Amino acid sequence: MAKATRLSPDLEISTSDPGDDVQRRFRYQAAYAALLSLQLLDDNSEFQEIYCEHHEDTLIKKKNNKFIGVQVKTRLPGKDPYKSNDKEIISSIVRFVELCNNYPDHFDRFVIATNHAFWDEEKSDPKNIKYIFTLAKNADGSPEKNQKDLAKFAKKILDICKTKELDISIETIINVLSKIEIDDDLPKFEDVELRLSQLIPEFYPESKTANLGVLIDTARELINLALQAGSLANTSALQIYFAYCENPKQKLDLSIIEGKRIERPKVHNVLKHSNSPKALLQTRKITSIENLPKDTNLIDLKMTKGNIPYTNIQLTKDHKYSLEHLLDTWLYKYGAHKTNERFDHLRVIIANECAEVFDNTYKKDEPFGQLMLNDVRKRLRDRLEKDKHLFFECEYEHLLGMTGILTEMCEVWWSDHFDIVGRQK
Repeated sequence: MAKATRLSPDLEISTSDPGDDVQRRFRYQAAYAALLSLQLLDDNSEFQEIYCEHHEDTLIKKKNNKFIGVQVKTRLPGKDPYKSNDKEIISSIVRFVELCNNYPDHFDRFVIATNHAFWDEEKSDPKNIKYIFTLAKNADGSPEKNQKDLAKFAKKILDICKTKELDISIETIINVLSKIEIDDDLPKFEDVELRLSQLIPEFYPESKTANLGVLIDTARELINLALQAGSLANTSALQIYFAYCENPKQKLDLSIIEGKRIERPKVHNVLKHSNSPKALLQTRKITSIENLPKDTNLIDLKMTKGNIPYTNIQLTKDHKYSLEHLLDTWLYKYGAHKTNERFDHLRVIIANECAEVFDNTYKKDEPFGQLMLNDVRKRLRDRLEKDKHLFFECEYEHLLGMTGILTEMCEVWWSDHFDIVGRQK
């Protein structure tokens, strides 16, 4: 039989090298650490420092000098939810027990976080990890059957600990189980960058005027900070120097730990640098529309292309949701025919206002989206005050919401037209 002809290796996906998937999972862990690191900027947060790949995937030091150990578990969509008897879950719990054994009284709690889900079809089934952790939290007052479920699970952990020669009791294991929380609200693989970029203005007000491209770049810089912290890159150039120290190993160990530490000033410096116009112009190219995350919607894409700050884009989306709610109310009160008549009426008026503003503010070689938005806002506010009878029960914000709907319908543009094939609507 003739051998099948293969394409060039640069044109075919490799099915035997899992390295890219491993790298994606490491990067996802770093992105989650970056999400946590934003809390260092919040004066009300209990976080003081974050360590990457130091005893845990992420180790959080609190302001009371206690610690939170975080394990991040990732699975692709379509896979089974995590159960208490999955080896990944068991290994995380054993790791938490080891930490408590090595560092008594240092850990306030532990977290198993995932981008997937935890199995919970049966609320009182030992395979439901939340059920086990709840039993541990209420160990003294649990019914006899539940106590047996907890004891059986704890015994399983104890047996594994014995193979590691850990001298530990069932009571200690139950105490560790009582400290474990689960979190299945993590972003999916494909939208973690976007989630991180959306949170940045909440913790760093100076970025509220930044557009989405700048925020995505800033998110990637934070992820790179966590990736570097989780590696040993910071020690390589210093190892020769350490050889001449009085205690080379101690100096090296301290340097490694320092490299893994993320503190408030490090996060602040990344955000400050990324949002500095001088730095952006001189050191790197702003993320293009083509390189924004694939789940970015049309309002984000089109208004970002016009260099409209991300906070204004979020407002437009909020206004759009407000109008959609009003349309739902009309459907219930007046029916589909009358609601469609009203919608078309508003659509014609606002599309015409936007078209006139587009023509007046258009600039061929520079962004004009924010100028256009300013003028659209003024026109719609003036028009509503002058001709309120033309807009039914709409408030000013509803009219701005129509600009969002028309943007998604590609009847309003905030820049030159560009190709949006393959993007979500």
